[in-house]
Amino acid sequence: MNNLAQDENPSSLNLAGSVPGKKEILLIAALGIVFTALCAIFLGKDVGWDQKNYHHYTVYAWMKGLMNYDLAPAGMQSWLNPLVYVPHYWLVNHLPPVVVGGILGAWAGLNFVLIYLLARLVLLRCAPWLAVGIAFACGAVGFADPLFWEIVGVTEADNLLSPPILVSLCALYWAGHPGISEKAQNRAYALAGMLMGAACGLKWTCFVYALGLTVTLLVLWSVLRLNRWRFLFFAVGGVLGFLATGGYWSWILWTHYRNPFFPYWNRIFRSPWAVISNFRDMRFPPPSVEAAITYPFQWFLGLHPSSEAPFRDARYAVLSVLIFLIAAAVIGQCIARLWGHRAESAPAAPLVVRKHLWLLLTFAVTSYGAWIKTFAIQRYLIPLSLISGLLLLLALDWLIASRITKLSAFFFLALFCLLWMRVEVAVWRVPYGSDWFGVELAPEVQSPGTLFIMLGGGPMSYIVPFLPESTRTVRLMYPMIPESETKLVSRAREIISQHSGPIRSLAMEPLTEADFSYLKRFGLALAEQECVEFRSAVDQFTSCRVVRQAQSEPRP
Repeated sequence: MNNLAQDENPSSLNLAGSVPGKKEILLIAALGIVFTALCAIFLGKDVGWDQKNYHHYTVYAWMKGLMNYDLAPAGMQSWLNPLVYVPHYWLVNHLPPVVVGGILGAWAGLNFVLIYLLARLVLLRCAPWLAVGIAFACGAVGFADPLFWEIVGVTEADNLLSPPILVSLCALYWAGHPGISEKAQNRAYALAGMLMGAACGLKWTCFVYALGLTVTLLVLWSVLRLNRWRFLFFAVGGVLGFLATGGYWSWILWTHYRNPFFPYWNRIFRSPWAVISNFRDMRFPPPSVEAAITYPFQWFLGLHPSSEAPFRDARYAVLSVLIFLIAAAVIGQCIARLWGHRAESAPAAPLVVRKHLWLLLTFAVTSYGAWIKTFAIQRYLIPLSLISGLLLLLALDWLIASRITKLSAFFFLALFCLLWMRVEVAVWRVPYGSDWFGVELAPEVQSPGTLFIMLGGGPMSYIVPFLPESTRTVRLMYPMIPESETKLVSRAREIISQHSGPIRSLAMEPLTEADFSYLKRFGLALAEQECVEFRSAVDQFTSCRVVRQAQSEPRP
């Protein structure tokens, strides 16, 4: 086993070959971009739940100034930052669907060249030709992620926001190279913080990676030879990055709802507009530490406690075993030192600098811990999955002394992970066609000045931009309209009571007793003999005329 700490001799490092040239980068980038673009086109158009529920509508509402005009047509996701979905909104409205899918797939392909670059920055102790082969294999293993391919070319932001996270790691590794000036190191740390903060501002779930990287820098302060100025540059960059992409939106939410993350984390901010709840999706977090430990091995067997979609993935099970072995070895070394024994160092031929191992390994473990505690939703793990191949190499490099043995083990396990991975084609992929949504409205729902009461839990806010501009929507659905009286409930009652034009329902699922109860509560009823149906490319909708009746008393 190798020792935890090891002096680095700058003269032994292959600095000239660690940073690939422009032609090499462009070639690898082209391979990744073309491959993922073609895969996105082959897999088909995205008509997933999230896109239909809020990806398209939130951008429309923001651009048209409807956030406080309509009331929660996308449920609790109505208030999520729309900035990350602006490119897709523009593309859908201006380009053929197949081109849109190809562009989104191409952006996801940037991840491959960034994994490759990160590996090249790490591989300081091997010849350039070997570094190229290893880095390519690291990219292939990182791409062997079932959830990555499930959402390649779609509007889910998880593999669209992984590039800034990967660039953040690349900046830190570049800053750690011998010969880099203090000024350049400060800039690199500022860039790393800024990109991580920007990702968090665009999608709050990226906070697990910001937390993981911050904890890593603090834990490895002496190993990385940090100073307060370098960390300050990182922290200030993170704040500025968040403010650049999410500050404006958080300020809007605070101004209107007294919660910068409304409606989420309302146990902390206690906005009167929503119930006191954090609104966490609790379907996937493990019930105990023991259960959490089994997740990687369940993924290996094809179980999917962290995802609705079935998949099979061997990478995390392999890494869990290797990380356990590293931890056991480190503990053994520490115990030996306490007993006064000197730990023997194997005649190692390391491929990487030791501090580079601890930087990525600590970041992975802390980010994974934050993820499984907070969300445990599989696709939120994509940025970490992309560096799994490099983690595999680093773990084997630490555990195995012989260079030939460690490389043989790496390429064998890389191939095994590639062959073991399984993913099912998502049912929400359809042929691209000539129109993205294909909405065909019935004449009855095109009357100007109509108030639409959206009922049921189906994802249907994507219909709103196709309705006449003078229409308005109110969604009666838990948890935004709870049994208790909140400001959102009062606002819904105010909109309904003051509306003087026609009122119609809008649903894409059979109505339940809960829907009829909501209507009664707000003094409404369906004229069930006056209903019409219309379609989009993938959904069927029902709209009925709504009449007023005696309104129920507000609940205390």
